[in-house]
Amino acid sequence: MIHGSIRRIGLRVGAGALLALGLLLVAAVILQQSAPVVEDILDARDLPFTLTEWEAWHALPPDESNAAPLLLQAVDALPADEDSAIALLIEAASYDGCRFELPASSPREETLRLYADLRALNDTLRVRCDHALSQGDGDTLALLIEAMLFLAFAAMQHPDFFGYYTASAMVLQPLEKLSNALSAGLLDLDAINRIDSHLARLEDPELARRAVLGGMATAIHHGGDSPDLDAVMSRIPGLFRAWVWTSIPARLQAVYARDHLRAHDILALPYAEQRASLAEWEYTTDTLISAIEQFTRFPYYLARIGDPDYFVTGMALHQGRMAAARGALNVERYRIAHENLPESADQLSQTGLPLPGDPLGDGPIRYALDGDGSYRTWSIGLNQLDNGGYMERYAGPDLVFRVVPSLVVETVAVEPVASEGE
Repeated sequence: MIHGSIRRIGLRVGAGALLALGLLLVAAVILQQSAPVVEDILDARDLPFTLTEWEAWHALPPDESNAAPLLLQAVDALPADEDSAIALLIEAASYDGCRFELPASSPREETLRLYADLRALNDTLRVRCDHALSQGDGDTLALLIEAMLFLAFAAMQHPDFFGYYTASAMVLQPLEKLSNALSAGLLDLDAINRIDSHLARLEDPELARRAVLGGMATAIHHGGDSPDLDAVMSRIPGLFRAWVWTSIPARLQAVYARDHLRAHDILALPYAEQRASLAEWEYTTDTLISAIEQFTRFPYYLARIGDPDYFVTGMALHQGRMAAARGALNVERYRIAHENLPESADQLSQTGLPLPGDPLGDGPIRYALDGDGSYRTWSIGLNQLDNGGYMERYAGPDLVFRVVPSLVVETVAVEPVASEGE
C-alpha cells in the first residue's frame, strides 16, 4: 500500500514535470516565432542601406580618396619622428574622406584605441600651432589648423557614438587656434577659404545622424554578449535560462534598432522640435526584457541607446560652434575686401557675405563689433535666447567666437621635438 502511494505520487510528479516541460517548450516556440527581426525593422524604413551593407562599409579596402592610411602612418611615426607625422597629417587634410577598416563587429577596445590615437595626434598639432603662432608663421599655422579640423572629421567619419563625442571635444582646440590666428591677422583669403571648407564638412548634421546608425550597428553586434546581459542571465534559474536565450538576442537587437532609428529621426528635426520630441521620449519596451529586468532586479538597462538628450545636446553645441566660426570667416572676407570691419550684419549681407543660419535658432548667426578691431559672432545656444554674445567657458549660454587683436596672448615659443638623427 505504501509502495502504491509512492508510485502514484511519482507518477503525478512525473506528469507535472512533463506538463511543465511541454509548456516550457511551447512558450519557447511562441517566443522564438514572435521575436522581432532587425532586418524587418530596417527594411520597413526608407534607409539607403541594408544592415549587412552598413556593417561591411568599414571593412571595404581603402580607395584613393581615403586618408586613413596616412593617419595610421602618422600614429606610428610618433613620438620618434614628429616632423614626418606632421607632414603626413597636413597631407591627409587635403583628402576628401577618411575611412578606417574597423567594422561594427570589431572589439570595443580597438575603436577606443583609435580615438586615443587621434587625440594624441591632435595634441601634437596643438603644440605646433602654438609655435607657429609665436613665430607669426601664418602659412604653417593655417595648414596645422586644417590638419586639426581634419582629425575631428576623421573621428566623425567612423559612424559611432564615441567618434562623434571625440570629434566634438577635439574641435574646440582648432577653433581656439583659429581665433588666435585671426586675432593676430595671420591668415590670408586662401587660408580662410580652405579652413571654411573644413568647418562646412564638420557642421553637416548628417554626420551625427550617421553616428546614431553606426551606434545601432555596434549595439546589435555587441548587445547579445555584453557583461551586463551575462550578469542578468546568471540570476535566472538554469531551467528557464535556455529558453530565454532562444529569444532574448533577437528581441534585444529589435529594441536597439527601434530606439536608434527614433533618435536618428529626432536629429533630423529643427533644434526646438528636437527638445520637444525628447521630452516625450519613451524607450521601446519588450515584455520579455521587462520581465527579466523585474525578475532579476538588475540595476542597469538591458537595451538602451544611452542618453539621447546628451547626444542631441552634444550635436547642437557642436553645430552652433561651427556656425559661429564660419560667420567670423565671412567677417574676415569682408575685412580683406574692404580693409575694415563691417558695422553690422546687414552690411555683410549687402556685400554678398551673409552670416550663416543659426542651427539653434530661427535667424542667422549674430554679430557685434566691439571696437579696436574686435568683434564677436555667436549662436544663441541651447536655451535659444540671445544673451548678447555672453559665454562662460565653452558651454554658453551663447556659443561665441571672438576675434580680439588687443588681447592676443603671447604664446611662449615651443621648439618642435627634433626627429631622430637630427
